Amino acid sequence: MFKRLAYLESMSISSFKKLKELPTSLASLTALKRLDIRSCHSLEGLPEQVLEGLTSLTELFIQDCEMLKTLSEGLQHLTTLTRLVVALCPEMVTLPFGIQNLHSLQSLVIWNCPRLQSLPAGIMETKNLQALELFIVQNWQKLREGDRGGLEQNCSHSKCVYQLVLFVVLLWFFPDESYWKGNE
Repeated sequence: MFKRLAYLESMSISSFKKLKELPTSLASLTALKRLDIRSCHSLEGLPEQVLEGLTSLTELFIQDCEMLKTLSEGLQHLTTLTRLVVALCPEMVTLPFGIQNLHSLQSLVIWNCPRLQSLPAGIMETKNLQALELFIVQNWQKLREGDRGGLEQNCSHSKCVYQLVLFVVLLWFFPDESYWKGNE
């Protein structure tokens, strides 16, 4: 299906409301550098065989995919990926463990994924990660403490992250209600 587009460098897949899975023929787009997936409300996953073929991908944007619960472990094959944005995915629960092996990753943005339970252990040790941006993550306390040290411990040990933006700052500094009640 996509073989004639072998030199395509940027692709947007948008508003395919009934698309449940990306076609495996996308793997033939070996020159693709940017993939933007938006408003595919029924999308449930990104097949590993598709991600394995996208060897030149540097930017992956996934936005407004209501049924997407996780990204496949195939993400680890995107060795040239520098920017990953996952936004408005209300069912997203986890990120794959292999994300910490993306040594080219410079920016990870997670925006409005309220069910996200955890970040992979070691994500903060990703060699070139310069920015981690978490916006409106309801399970912030769980992310902060984590199963294996959590974000708080990993941030304190990481030398590679230059920018850490958290838009749940009040939960970080004032995690319980006693502060707001005047320590009654």
